[in-house]
Parts: sequence; C-alpha cells; structure tokens
Amino acid sequence: MPETATVPHVDIDAVWADAAGRLARTPRELVPAGASPDPEAMHSALLFGGLVPPLAPWTGLRRLRPGYAHLGSRETGPIPLPLAMVDAQADSEAQADALAVALDATLVRGLADRRPVLLFSGGVDSGLLAARLAALGRRDALLVNYAFGPEDEESHLAEAMARHLGLPFVRVSIDRDPCACLEAPGRIWAAPFGDPSVVPTSELAQSVVDHLTAHGPAPTDVAVIDGTGADGGFGLSLKLGPWLHLEQIPRSARRVVAAAIGWRAWRRHGRQERWWRVLRRSARLPFLSAVLSRHPLDGLLIHPPSGGNVHTRLEEWISGWSGDGQVRRVVAADLALVCANIFAQKGLPILRRAGCRVVLPFLDRELVSLALGSLGRWHLDQPKAPLKRLLARSVPAEMVYRRKCPFADPRERVYHQPGFIAKLRAAADASAPVAPVVDQRRLVKACDLLHARTVLPEQTLACLWSIAFTDSWYRSA
Repeated sequence: MPETATVPHVDIDAVWADAAGRLARTPRELVPAGASPDPEAMHSALLFGGLVPPLAPWTGLRRLRPGYAHLGSRETGPIPLPLAMVDAQADSEAQADALAVALDATLVRGLADRRPVLLFSGGVDSGLLAARLAALGRRDALLVNYAFGPEDEESHLAEAMARHLGLPFVRVSIDRDPCACLEAPGRIWAAPFGDPSVVPTSELAQSVVDHLTAHGPAPTDVAVIDGTGADGGFGLSLKLGPWLHLEQIPRSARRVVAAAIGWRAWRRHGRQERWWRVLRRSARLPFLSAVLSRHPLDGLLIHPPSGGNVHTRLEEWISGWSGDGQVRRVVAADLALVCANIFAQKGLPILRRAGCRVVLPFLDRELVSLALGSLGRWHLDQPKAPLKRLLARSVPAEMVYRRKCPFADPRERVYHQPGFIAKLRAAADASAPVAPVVDQRRLVKACDLLHARTVLPEQTLACLWSIAFTDSWYRSA
C-alpha cells in the first residue's frame, strides 16, 4: 500500500513523480527517452526564476506540491501551516528574545554533532547566525567569506565582525571563468532556475569543499549553515507598500502609463525604466505573480505558452496552505518558491555531493511559522527589525545599521564575457530548447547590445541570465 507523506511547506528537497506514480529525488531519474521540455515549466523558470509546483522540466513528469499530503504520488489535500502564537503587544526587545529562542533551537537541532561552517557575508542574516553560534558556545564555528577582489569593502567589514565575535574567519576569492557554471548546469542542479548570483555562490560552495578537503575537518563532519530566507520571512512584508498602493490604481491606468514610457525601456537605464518595470509587472500580471516575477519582460523577451497558466498554479498552490491575506501569501510564496527553490539551490548540490549537511535555519518550519505568525502582529519600524536588534546585542551598532551591498559581482563582468554572449546566442537559435518561450529577434538584439558593451538595466540582465542558464540546463541535463 502506498505510504502517506507530507511534503514540507518550504521544501528544498523536491520529490518528482511520473505518470506511473514512481517517485524520485531528481526528474532525470524518471524522464523517458524522447521526452520533450515542458514549455510552461520553461516559462516559469524564465519569469520567476524557478518552477512553480507541480511543474517539472519535462512533459509527463510533475513535482509533488510542498505543503500538501500525498498517498504515494496522489495528492490528498493541503496541510495548513500552524502559525507561531506571537504576542501582538511585544516590544522590540521581546520580539528579539522570541527570535533568539527559535533560532537557537533550530541551530542546535540542525548542527547535532557536526562542526558549524557558516557562509558569511557579514550582513545582518549571516552576522546574526554567527552571533548566535557564539552565544551557544560554538567557538569552533568557521566563517567562510567570498570576496569580490582584494578591495571588496564588504569582505573587510565581515572580517571585522568575525574578529569582534571571536570566531575563525577564512576569505576566499576566486577569479575563474564566471561562465563556468553555464557549461553543464544540468549535471549539477536538479531543475533549471534563474539567479545570476549562482556564479559567486557556487564558487563559494566549492571553495568550502576545497578548504575542508585540504585543511579539515572532513566534509562529512561538517554542517554548512546558510542564511537564506531571513529577508523573505522578516523583511519582505514592509517592502510591499508600493505594490499595495499600485493595486489601488485601476489596472487600465497602469497599463496606459507603462505603454507611454515605451517597451524599449527594457534596454535603457534611468528613472523611467525603474517606473516602467514596476508598472508593467503590476498591469500585466496578477498581484502575487507581479511581486514575485524577476523582471517586466513577459510578453517582450519571453512569452507564455498557449494553454499554460503558471499564475493560476502559483495562486492555488500557495493559497491552499498559507492562509488569508495578500501579504501573507506573498511572504509564503517568497519563502516556498524563491528562497527554497532558487536561492537555497545555488550551492546545495555542490556541498551535499561532498558529504556536507546543509542547514538553512530561516527556512526551518519553526522559523517559517514564526515569520508568518508575526505578520500584522509585530509592528516593525524597518525590515528585519528583530534580527537587527538581536545582532546589535553582540556587535557594534554601526556593523548592523548600515547599507549592505547585494551578494553580486559589482563589475557585472559575466554579461559581457564572450562565453556568456555565445550561450545567449545559442538560446536565440530556432532549435534551442527555450525557443518556444523566447522572442528570438529581441534576444539577438540583446546579444548585440552586450557585445557592444552596452550597460543594460538590472532586471533585463536577470532575464538574460535566466534564458542562458535554462537553455544550457536543458542541453546538459
């Protein structure tokens, strides 16, 4: 008799099924000979950066939806996520205390008998994890930092924080080909996803493995800790104000203003492009999809396949278990789709292949329950306020309350590399795996602009990266 199983709501370990009901941890184990790429799955990867369950890379396969119970491969219904009972009257110090209790319990449970190795940028998220490890007496915790060259100010600030906490610090800086992860991504990652920071994150993960192999302890004795999810769980809700205000403006008016700015904004820097990207996303897509989409180029550089509706799939999946309210659904979707299926995946297979345990405290059930339970009850003066207050108990305030640069190469060197442009031109070919969902003419134009070293807007580059990565994934999977 098939076993009843519940797939966690925020699940970094996908379970895939085929038409016969067989289950596997990677879709490659199930794909039949001659199977074709699923256009709706490709569209999801290019628009959101990941596959919305139950979509799978190839037709005839599907992913068991996280947050639902299953009898074998048959879905039997959603499992509502129990929310943490938080005190709506709690002041900022009490909020920080509640966070400390939950975070410490998650770390202790995740580490068990292994030595902690923390992926450490020196920002609030990894800084707080380092501070809690120190508070738990884990002075053996190794903080590994990735530097974008010798002048990387963020890396030097991270070292200063490690020194203040009294924890060992290792800096790695690799100047290998930034296009290396595009060579055969289908052999490393189980499904296609889109995130340009996979370049430094995959290098960081490999550097951790190399350091452990050379200097010890053995990777099988290590738990690698990743701070993914803190922004989504405790920072996103306060950033939704502009989106909620836009929803009050008639969709037709937003569409008119976006059209007046002009679709050519996708290749221009400036204030107009920033307005256009938000207006076009909010006018074209349902609210949840608009917030989670990585760019405004749906219908321009990429196209949804006929008969597919990834937006309905996203809404049905999340609303089945997250509860009521737009804000709660957005935060739940960010944690379950963006954090678990995109951000967490960048270094995960590299670390696990070496034998490391990977711990993501902010995606643990207890922290997810706390994050969603605090929405509308904890009144925060800024994003991640409880995290910052808790970290400021352990390090000087100026290390906490400062502007933090994103974890990305400030030189954006990958986009003008001949190797990247070649991958992108291959994706523009009529026979390319992604051909059914990309605009070949505009993609060729984008290649020409990059070849001329034109500086394109950030979200345009994110879309181009997703196209190149997804196409390379299918070619090598």
